[in-house]
Amino acid sequence: MPKDKENLGTIDKKIVKAYQDKLPELMPLMDLEVLRSWQALIRQISAKKAKNAIDLINKTKTVFSAIPLQQRQKLLSFTEEFARSDSQAALTFFENTPLVMATLTDKDFEKWKATALDLTREKPELAIIFLDMTPKLLSDMEMEELLRWVEKGKELIAEDKDIAKAFFEGTFGGLANSFKNTTMEERSHLIDLGAQLAAINRKCIQSYFENAPEVMTELTAEDFGKWVTIGKKISEETSVYGSDYYNNSLKVLKKLNRKFYELIFKNAELLLKKDRLIAGIYFENLPQILMNIHPKELDKWVNTGIILFETNREIAIGYFRNSLTLLEDLDVTELEEWAMYGLEIFENDESNARLYFSLKSRSSKEFVEQLMSGVALKRVSKVLKYYAFGISGINFVIRSHNLLPEEHAHPSHPVVSGKAIYLTPTMKGHGDFEDNFRIYKLSVMHEVGHAKFGTSTCSVSALLPLFGKIAADLDTTFLEGIAEANGTSDDEITIDFAIPIALFPNPFIATDILGIIEDARIEYQTTNLYRGLRREFKKVKEQMVADREQPEEQLEKFMEAFLLVSLGHEAGFDLDGSHRLPIEKVRSILEKKIFQPNSTSFTSLEVTFDIYSMLEEQFGSLKTKEYNAIRNLDYRGQGIGISSTLEEEKEFTEKILERFIPQTILDLDEDEIMQEDLQSGPKCAIAKNWDVLDSYSYDEWDAGIKDYKSEWCMVYDVLPTGKSSSFYQDTVEHYNHEISLINRIFKMMKPVSFQKLRRQTDGDELDFDAITEAFTDRRCGINPTENLYIRRDKRERDVATLFLVDISASTDKELDNGKNILDVEKEALVIMIEALESIGDKYAIYAFSGDTRTDVEYYGIKDFGEKFSEDVEGKIAALEPAYNTRLGAAIRHSITKLKKVDAKIKLLILLSDGEPYDLGFADGKYQGQAAIEDTRMAIQEGNTLGMHFFCITVDSEASDYMDSIFSDVGYTILDNAVTLPERLPILYNHITT
Repeated sequence: MPKDKENLGTIDKKIVKAYQDKLPELMPLMDLEVLRSWQALIRQISAKKAKNAIDLINKTKTVFSAIPLQQRQKLLSFTEEFARSDSQAALTFFENTPLVMATLTDKDFEKWKATALDLTREKPELAIIFLDMTPKLLSDMEMEELLRWVEKGKELIAEDKDIAKAFFEGTFGGLANSFKNTTMEERSHLIDLGAQLAAINRKCIQSYFENAPEVMTELTAEDFGKWVTIGKKISEETSVYGSDYYNNSLKVLKKLNRKFYELIFKNAELLLKKDRLIAGIYFENLPQILMNIHPKELDKWVNTGIILFETNREIAIGYFRNSLTLLEDLDVTELEEWAMYGLEIFENDESNARLYFSLKSRSSKEFVEQLMSGVALKRVSKVLKYYAFGISGINFVIRSHNLLPEEHAHPSHPVVSGKAIYLTPTMKGHGDFEDNFRIYKLSVMHEVGHAKFGTSTCSVSALLPLFGKIAADLDTTFLEGIAEANGTSDDEITIDFAIPIALFPNPFIATDILGIIEDARIEYQTTNLYRGLRREFKKVKEQMVADREQPEEQLEKFMEAFLLVSLGHEAGFDLDGSHRLPIEKVRSILEKKIFQPNSTSFTSLEVTFDIYSMLEEQFGSLKTKEYNAIRNLDYRGQGIGISSTLEEEKEFTEKILERFIPQTILDLDEDEIMQEDLQSGPKCAIAKNWDVLDSYSYDEWDAGIKDYKSEWCMVYDVLPTGKSSSFYQDTVEHYNHEISLINRIFKMMKPVSFQKLRRQTDGDELDFDAITEAFTDRRCGINPTENLYIRRDKRERDVATLFLVDISASTDKELDNGKNILDVEKEALVIMIEALESIGDKYAIYAFSGDTRTDVEYYGIKDFGEKFSEDVEGKIAALEPAYNTRLGAAIRHSITKLKKVDAKIKLLILLSDGEPYDLGFADGKYQGQAAIEDTRMAIQEGNTLGMHFFCITVDSEASDYMDSIFSDVGYTILDNAVTLPERLPILYNHITT
């Protein structure tokens, strides 16, 4: 030992002091040979860098404690090899090798060490990254995969060592958490793309690798390719926006509905063709921009910027950079107007325009203030919503025209679909703020009036006599045959107004007549009920009538005079003498029939026949008469037509009828049904005298307009009651053997809880006992364990499952064993309960059915917080086949239930026998692709909350629609429904373990 002290005495005093301080506690860990090797290593490293030698001394106890004595000499010898090239690499190797030795076989360890040594000799800084970051990856990846990563990185050294360094850091750091969610092939693809990006811009590689694995799971292969390509092009231009792109684009994608992904990438590609810097700015601001505008408005925002770019790049950059600030006060249409005004300034004064787009000029600020003097819908939409609700009691949603599909957008008229009213995004040009806001209020009021006082259907029996008023010979045989085909009387069959209008010789003229009359009737009924609105309507009508153009032709003049008379005004032009008397007759008819408290939409249809007949007397046959349709007042709305399975004439007439009467708004028949249901409660529950606990309204996805119909469905929480629980006990007896077997399987799922978990695959610290055993096992020729960590927590199974059972009328179908589908569903629940009670998983059971969107009944069999009891047995027995399957609403209500449960894993398992279907009128119909799309969207809503879904169906033809709905979450189709009781617990075991 004195000789050793003498040798150490020639080196740095700080090293000697560290050595002397640590030696007493290190002596028990070393024999003489290890001690001498350790001293030699200290001298070797101290000759290059004293600090590294001190660090080695300080780390020795921790390192030696983690490995057996016989491995310590090897470690020192290996470290000496590294120290010959680089002392920092040697120290990093020394510190991290115990974990690697415990994780890898001797053969793989030699490969790892040789790779690290080669890197140390070639580029020590790369070796340090490799040595420091790879040990934690080795338990999850094959050595061959790691070596491929290294080779890919070494190829970049020839280009630039900094590029290779960024690649190594990005690869080993960014992909560290990706092994559970990606395959080796996927990671290989990410590595190849990452190498390409590193060569383009090394500063973007870290953010790429951190986000790419998650983006890959979020996007299709095609969209992922677009995502990578966009990032490369932005990174070529700028490091800052390149890195921001990879971070921000993932944030946007995670928040958005998948249907908007294509829109995001389309706009990005448009901008890339113009300027890569602008594309980077686009993604930098996109997360905040989407907090101020709807995704559907992105096209308008981007296209405005492109128009500016075509003139000048600098003002386009200013536009995109400052849009975020402007959109806090303006809507996207006003922003477009602001930009176009700036473009006019640019044509005259380029320097002033640059100040304008940078928000530094007075003219820019003044024009923003001028725009805000109008009324932006985004600033008053909530007020209008409350206004509509206060008048009608109906929760309408107010939206901008910008959110409509292009084919339905109209420059000024309101558009109605269900409970959504789409209005022009900005109201101006009608005077001051109050005048403009008044137009918005009357637009909403007019549509609310149609919802409250209007309908668009009538009975066949009431309709047929009206056709005798028209001189033309009309073919009404198909109307007369409707009742016969349905096996019911004419009084029980209702049809849309579009059908009789389509039978008129000239449906265009008939449409305008009906529209003028019905709008007049609606406004009369509305102002008669809410008299304070009369002055509002009068002022707006006077203003809009004054702006109307005079028609040229006599028929159009008559129709214009007809519209003005319906508004309480006189025509401001001369009519031929022969036309004056008919106009007076029209005035009289309106007063006697339409402007009456008891007038209905059918009254308007009756008067339509009268006036059409009057026009035939006046102008002769109208069948081939050329006619330019009348322009409705701007504050009056139009509907979005729905597709129909009836004659093409009806579909065609629906479209032209929309200019006056919203065809998809709640008509009177459906509104009456809804009100009756709201007052009396769900029909099935009332018939059985079951308690109705509460009611909830939910949105429903409309694939036609690609948007939600707000608060469209009513779901009732119902508490069923059963007198006898014999069904439950009989089922337990019948499946006694199966229940015993399943219970044994399920009890194996229930883990033991620990306060301190040793020998874990990951954790907070190394388990030195496990590492020591691993070395011992390897010496004995036994494959060592990979469980080398300690984790301090309480590990326990934490699953909450909601079983949702379809009890629609189709579950009454009899099976081969004489039972119906609902019987086997109930038996499956019994077996499932017995199994779940044995392991303590949180679970709830609900059933559902319904009849139209206003009556979805949701039956509570067992809540999450409810203990199993005889009451639960009775409620299962009480279930019987009911009505239809409005699945989207039932799933959304299930999501509401799951949100209230505290559990790490939340799962909804649906038991069903067929595709979603429900009755309804107009766009209350729920069938085919519309029902499938709504159900799929409901599941996506749950996915975004971290919930899981699985569907089990006994519909042998379900493959046609199941893949569309459940392909992303999982499903199974049982060819034989009889097997459901035995299969359900096994499927549950598979899903949750």
